[in-house]
Amino acid sequence: MTFGQFLLSLSLLFFITNPCISQVYLQLEKANSTKVIKYAPDSYIEFKTKRYDEYWQNGKIYKILPQDNALAFGDRIVHIDDITYFRYYRKWPQAIGTNLVRFGISWFAFAGIVEATNAIGVLDSPYSFGVDTAIIGGTAIVSGYLTKKLFTTVTKKINNKNRLRIIDLHFG
Repeated sequence: MTFGQFLLSLSLLFFITNPCISQVYLQLEKANSTKVIKYAPDSYIEFKTKRYDEYWQNGKIYKILPQDNALAFGDRIVHIDDITYFRYYRKWPQAIGTNLVRFGISWFAFAGIVEATNAIGVLDSPYSFGVDTAIIGGTAIVSGYLTKKLFTTVTKKINNKNRLRIIDLHFG
């Protein structure tokens, strides 16, 4: 490699990767905790504002404006000081709830197949669709549904305990 090629590759490396280093994101923090939730542009968020306190607003963050302390959406700009409530979604209750519902449906489907094959005489099994089968399948479906409904969404009131900040890690 000649000195000119080395200089060209070094300058390309510097100029191409320099914008990739900067990062701006919205951060939800809890007081006295190192655990934070970060939202980058193109993330969907759900919130209430001081002006429209009775309605949940949601949208895709188009741009984060650190100089104005605001978020730009496709149709509006919201200052983060105006946000009173913030809602986010957990993934693990959604996954567990969905799998429990699938298990309950599968339990009923396999029990129905075995019962149908017993009824037409294809399979001679001592198994019969009883109360125990209904309890197992029904409990799985109900607990999966309740897990998804009760534990998926988390609503935080923005106050001294929980706060939103815009973090700008732009170098330069």
